[in-house]
Amino acid sequence: SEGDVVNHYIDKTSYLLVKVSTRQMMGGAEAEVENIMKDYRMVKGINVAHSIDTRMNDQTLTTIKIEKVDFNKEVDDSLFGKPTL
Repeated sequence: SEGDVVNHYIDKTSYLLVKVSTRQMMGGAEAEVENIMKDYRMVKGINVAHSIDTRMNDQTLTTIKIEKVDFNKEVDDSLFGKPTL
């Protein structure tokens, strides 16, 4: 939202994105939210983070573990259709 600050942190040796931090207003108070990328693995010649921790005010809220990554995979157009009620 308007006024939020986003910082991207790049590893100086590998040039990989290691953290994205934002300072934003939540419920009238400022909070710092960080996404920390790690466990990078090569997938078809591209380094991809396979673990992402989300932290707020120095506490880990969630950890996402990625098991499989596919690039340019064929996707059925029906997945993007308007749902029927």
